[in-house]
Amino acid sequence: MTISGSVDKFIARWTASSAHERRHKDHFFLDLCDALGVPRPDPADKSGDYCFERAVTIDTPDGRSTTGFIDFYRRGSFVWEAKQGSEAGDDVLGTARRGTALWDKAMRAAYGQALRYAAYLPEGKPPVLMTADIGNCFEVWSGFSGHYGGYGARHTIELSQLADASVRDFFIKVFVDPLDLDPARHAQRVTREVAAKLADLARDLEKSKHDPELVAQFLMRCLFTMFAEDVGLLPEKLFTRAVEERWQPEPRRFQHEVEQLWKAMNDGLPFGFEAKLLRFNGGLFKNCRSIPMTAEQLQLLLDAAKCDWSNVEPTIFGTLLERALDPFERQKLGAHFTPREYIERLVRPAVIEPLRAEWVIAQAQARQLVDKGDAEPTADDRKKAATAIRAFHDKLVQTRVLDPACGSGNFLFVTLDLFKQIEAEVLRELADLGVTQAAFELEGVMVNPGQFLGIEINPRAREIADLVLWIGYLQWYRRVHGDLRPAEPVLREYKNIVCRDAVLVYDDIRPRVDENSKPITTWDQRTFKTHPITGKEVPDEDARVPVLDYINARPAEWPEADFIVSNPPFIGNWLMRQALGDGYAETVRANYPDVPESCDFVMYWWEKAAVLARQGKVKRFGFITTNSLRQTFSRRVLARHLEGDPPLSLTFAIPDHPWVDSAEGAAVRIAMTVGEAGKRTGRLLTVKKEVETGDIAVVVIFDQKIGGLNADLTVGADVTQAVPLRSNENLSNPGVKLHGAGFIVTPEEAVKLGLGNVAGLERHIRLYLNGKDVMQKPRKVMVIDLFGLGSNEVRDKFPSAYQWVYERVKPERDTKADGGTKDSQQYARDWWLFGKPRPELRKALSGLRRYIATTETAKHRVFQFLDTSILPDNMLVNIALDDAYFLGIVSSRFHVTWSLISGGTLEDRPRYNKTRCFDPFPFPDAADDQKARIREVGERLDALRKCVQADHPDATLTGMYNALERLRQIEREGGPALTEKERAFHEKALVGVLKQLHDELDAAVADAYGWPVDLPDDELLARLVALNHERAEEEKRGIVRWLRPDFQNPTGKTAAVQPQLDGLSVPEKVATPTGPQPWPKSVPDQLKAIRDLLASRPGSWSVDDVAAAFKGARKTAVEKHLVTLAALGVLISNADKDEMRWGVLGHTIKKV
Repeated sequence: MTISGSVDKFIARWTASSAHERRHKDHFFLDLCDALGVPRPDPADKSGDYCFERAVTIDTPDGRSTTGFIDFYRRGSFVWEAKQGSEAGDDVLGTARRGTALWDKAMRAAYGQALRYAAYLPEGKPPVLMTADIGNCFEVWSGFSGHYGGYGARHTIELSQLADASVRDFFIKVFVDPLDLDPARHAQRVTREVAAKLADLARDLEKSKHDPELVAQFLMRCLFTMFAEDVGLLPEKLFTRAVEERWQPEPRRFQHEVEQLWKAMNDGLPFGFEAKLLRFNGGLFKNCRSIPMTAEQLQLLLDAAKCDWSNVEPTIFGTLLERALDPFERQKLGAHFTPREYIERLVRPAVIEPLRAEWVIAQAQARQLVDKGDAEPTADDRKKAATAIRAFHDKLVQTRVLDPACGSGNFLFVTLDLFKQIEAEVLRELADLGVTQAAFELEGVMVNPGQFLGIEINPRAREIADLVLWIGYLQWYRRVHGDLRPAEPVLREYKNIVCRDAVLVYDDIRPRVDENSKPITTWDQRTFKTHPITGKEVPDEDARVPVLDYINARPAEWPEADFIVSNPPFIGNWLMRQALGDGYAETVRANYPDVPESCDFVMYWWEKAAVLARQGKVKRFGFITTNSLRQTFSRRVLARHLEGDPPLSLTFAIPDHPWVDSAEGAAVRIAMTVGEAGKRTGRLLTVKKEVETGDIAVVVIFDQKIGGLNADLTVGADVTQAVPLRSNENLSNPGVKLHGAGFIVTPEEAVKLGLGNVAGLERHIRLYLNGKDVMQKPRKVMVIDLFGLGSNEVRDKFPSAYQWVYERVKPERDTKADGGTKDSQQYARDWWLFGKPRPELRKALSGLRRYIATTETAKHRVFQFLDTSILPDNMLVNIALDDAYFLGIVSSRFHVTWSLISGGTLEDRPRYNKTRCFDPFPFPDAADDQKARIREVGERLDALRKCVQADHPDATLTGMYNALERLRQIEREGGPALTEKERAFHEKALVGVLKQLHDELDAAVADAYGWPVDLPDDELLARLVALNHERAEEEKRGIVRWLRPDFQNPTGKTAAVQPQLDGLSVPEKVATPTGPQPWPKSVPDQLKAIRDLLASRPGSWSVDDVAAAFKGARKTAVEKHLVTLAALGVLISNADKDEMRWGVLGHTIKKV
């Protein structure tokens, strides 16, 4: 029998079935598999990947768990829940009579149940969620982004529609290849294709010497025209047929006639034999100017026109179009773009989740108005419910979102698209209440591009952003309305995206002049030339740009908006002068005195948004920043607002996330943060695993914590509140910073310069190590260190070294100094010395035979002894202690865990910031025997690693600690077992012994602190922070536990007062109100108050608990609200000794 015949038989049989859900559901699904020709679930397969009654463990709010059972499940495909209703007149009632409020309530409950099951699947949510009313219909939700939407996001398929081949194909794909149903996959492919065609044409037009701006405007009009004809806004293939049949055969016709077409589109006039066209207006076709095209160029245009423009993905298209229209950027075309799922990961918590929270309240109010128990709601009940839904929609269409660095508009488009998804749910809910969409649209305004505001300094990007929003909006219109023509004008000039600077405004820009009124210029930071003597690349002193002054500069104002979400430029503080110019960087810093100068450029956006939020002018804001946000200077911006009055809270954060830089295409690491005024609970996501898929986007699996988020993007003990201790001062310093690679020489070059022959030179050509030398394979280089000598002294004593540095360092220093910073000018004056020679480090190391060093930025936090004959690079943090007792302490889990949280990261590698990691760290007050034990294990640890590396030079520290982490993984998770290659390295590097020594060290250090060795990280950190505060209080009283008293306090004096170090102090906590809250008067406010209460204090709540939290709350009303919120998937409930308790879905914390 054919599939079609099998399906007809299936429809006939099950349409006539009676209402016995539990008895029928398995047979129904088995018959459906047979009808579709897909495999049945195998009863012998016990994996649970494809089965009936799949068990799911659901964590309850009181910290326990219960088991639910999914009716029908296929891993990576679907969760399916079944009910069976009945028709009027049937003998058996089943779930409920179809078409009644009770049936609607039952189907909504089935959706809520499926949603909960999907949320608790350990393997993650499947892409499709379905419910079935057996014998009647299917309801389908897609969740390719991890979000299914509300009940109103469903797509209903009647059982009889299975007779349609396209519907059957849809269900077959749901079973065997659900990801093929993801429209984003197809859109990516189509968008890359059309952008590549466009780039081919742009490249060819460039050869014709047309003005690049004219070409860009021309191509934008062409592409929108192609899009318009493919979505039915122009007569079918009007443009494509004209190119193919009229203009390519006779290219001379093209320029004039396409201008006539665009004029007709702008004004809504007839064109050729076509009747009156839609009036587009909106600015795009105001200037209808075209350019002459050759037959070959028209062929390229025709190739582009024949692509399917209806399904382009605007988030990708904007980036690729911007690049296609820029001759310098075109070489990167197709290589990269920011994946939509990454953008959504910020837009949802920053903008959509607060809106959906309001949407849930509106639905809850509506549900209560139509829920009359066994009775049907009256027309008046439905009208009141529709009014509640409309009130939410009114708020939705009045909500404005600002992206103050919008680029080509991808964040704005994603936000618009998610708004339209919510709006679609609103319309479906109204339809369920009997309000038709047509009637609703005639009465009110719909979500439109004018709500999405942007600031963009690049004029072309601004125009593309506007175009991207309209393309996305019109795609939605077509999806909802099909061939129905939109109101005219199709494009409207909302002027919602402005072209200007988002950080500064100024009256004029003028070249800076010196005291003789001559323009001051500086090296352009990009152009190099070959030095005629050394043959090395050096800055080209003739490649210069003017230093600019910004007249009457002041902070820019932003348009009023409810939400802000953005991805400002990735410019580190050290690159601001290079990227923006000296004058601009100086002006920005002068106008934002509360932002430390060492902050990245993005922090000026973060600062402005935080101020607006705390002033009550913005509900929430969210930013993509570099993941250096947790480091000292950027973190101070966050801390000032979190600790302010009124305070700001971080409601969402991901400290370290993969990203694709749209400007450069590089895989970078970023942080996401969302801020909101007030004291609020936040959600912290940390990356657990990243899975490469072969696509640009990496699948990221997260761990989640709920609680108060700290300024360093952690939950729990706030290590940022730890203060520097005098006991640790002056011991930790970075190594030297050369500011000139010409100082570095090989041992052979050092010999030629006189090492070994010239007396005294051995003190000035020294072994030199940087971070990679320590953790990976050393370069075996030396460095010319002339600290303590004048230039004439160097020339007289060591002429060869003098000439070497003069020719290899001085030219670069001189070029960078001219018109540069005070530092660069100082470096030029002292050209024979390192930029940062670190006299404080040299003083601390004097008299020691060895010191402790760690690489500032590395995958693993490893400490080791270095001989003082070795000069450390700036990327090594050096601790002037030679006692192995201290090496043992810093190498233990206690200090390593502290440093990982305190130090922040660079990309995905932890940083060791001496100010945050070493200076505040409280060392234990160990007894002599405890010190001896730690000292002994510390010596053995250092000796073991050095012996292994001496015997096996390829055994790097990174390799050894990678192998140690694998052992830890096997210990924690039971596998996977070591590979042959891993086992061979394990044996030669003695990794088992390394693990034993670290375990012994952790136990000895735990004993010195008097704490359990297996403390959880959160408790360990909390104890260290508390100990830091205790020590700080001691030091205020003059009791300082010096680590190296002969150096730090040679006179033996004590200090009576603890000075503030590095601007850090323990702030006072902002008080939060306690006691019962007033019970709101309106139902929506009551629902919101209950939801917010349970979200702010995670746990398990009874009706009595909730009622007691409000003055005047009636228990019957509280219980009704709790039940409604649980039905909508906001809360989860469980029975505890015959008492129902509720909590927020996903929160599993002890009872309140």
